Amino acid sequence: SESTSSPSAVRLRTNKVGRALRELVSRSDTATSSRRSPAPRPGKWISTPLDSAVRWLTPTYQSKNDDMHKLFKQLPPGELLIDDYSCALQRDILAHGRLYLSQAHLSFYANIFGWETVVTVNLSDVTAVTREKTAHVIPNAVQVCA
Repeated sequence: SESTSSPSAVRLRTNKVGRALRELVSRSDTATSSRRSPAPRPGKWISTPLDSAVRWLTPTYQSKNDDMHKLFKQLPPGELLIDDYSCALQRDILAHGRLYLSQAHLSFYANIFGWETVVTVNLSDVTAVTREKTAHVIPNAVQVCA
């Protein structure tokens, strides 16, 4: 079993993850813009009342939120899941798993033939999110630097 709490760089293969992370980072960068509403404080996620109602009423959301807390026991009990994505973590080998984006953490879990890979990064520790290429050709990867 492999566990890391703060990797220096994590490369993830999926476009949806990159869009969500860039949106999250851009929301924190808008604090200097006077035309937009203030950015949320680190660890706080702003959503509309309809979003909140839909997420709490959807059984799949409930089960995914419970799964996240079972897999990542170090997360605070009140932390809510924003979204989860199927993706792969590139290190020595490619580990296919799920990426969980919560209010204050980015967490990855993979279980391949009993070999568990667990990575958790505080969103406040993320310094850069860049779009990368897999196999030096296909632009479907995201690198998260912490």
